[in-house]
Amino acid sequence: MLNCGQLSVFLGDRMTPARPASAISLYEADYLSWLEATAAALKRQDYGAIDWENVIEEIEDMGRRECQSLKSNLVILLLHLLKWQFQPDKQSNSWRASIVEHRQRLEDSLEASPSLKPYLETISPEPTKML
Repeated sequence: MLNCGQLSVFLGDRMTPARPASAISLYEADYLSWLEATAAALKRQDYGAIDWENVIEEIEDMGRRECQSLKSNLVILLLHLLKWQFQPDKQSNSWRASIVEHRQRLEDSLEASPSLKPYLETISPEPTKML
């Protein structure tokens, strides 16, 4: 099981072929076109046309974004739980809705990517009590 910090180490250790010069300029010039061309090449199984360096970078970024999203939702949940507990005179429906929404986002993230659970446990001592 990989945690968020291990993803780049895992992917970065692989030997990758040099990327074609045209892929470098396409990635830098038009990200959406690069994505479409890469998807088309993968569908054709034309692995020589793949810009592997940037594909690996994008996959690593996806993993980091998942971790950042989980952490962001946890921070918002914690802030609103603390406000709810320590500012009872200011409790509002928007705080209640935010608590429900961010609990659901955390649950959805963990359901979609169970390997995020160990990461969640490293950033929060008892995360399951909040969910």
